[in-house]
Amino acid sequence: AEYVTEGQVIITQGDCDCDTFYVIEVGHARVMKSVSAQRRSVTHDSANERMTESRPAFGTSSVTYDESTAKCVAKIGPGSGFGELALLYACPRSATVVADTPMKIWTLHASAFKAIKRSVAT
Repeated sequence: AEYVTEGQVIITQGDCDCDTFYVIEVGHARVMKSVSAQRRSVTHDSANERMTESRPAFGTSSVTYDESTAKCVAKIGPGSGFGELALLYACPRSATVVADTPMKIWTLHASAFKAIKRSVAT
């Protein structure tokens, strides 16, 4: 188990260090997301007279955490888990999790998760 202090950032949106899943035993946290003003881009190819639209691929994020514009999207507590998307899809963290109270959290490292997946698949 790991112990977290009030106000401590546990994971950060946009971070590529995504090898841990977390489960809260004691305490509460808030899930914060920064939103990009423009998540897609449109380009015009005048030589071929066509428009091309691009969006980030599923599971990817070009948005990084900005405390000044972030919004609280959830409050989580004992029994809640977070960090699974990055673990499952090897993508940047999709949100920031900040401890609202002192916390006791349990972690599952990606290597252990992959070993469990392999043992279940056989």
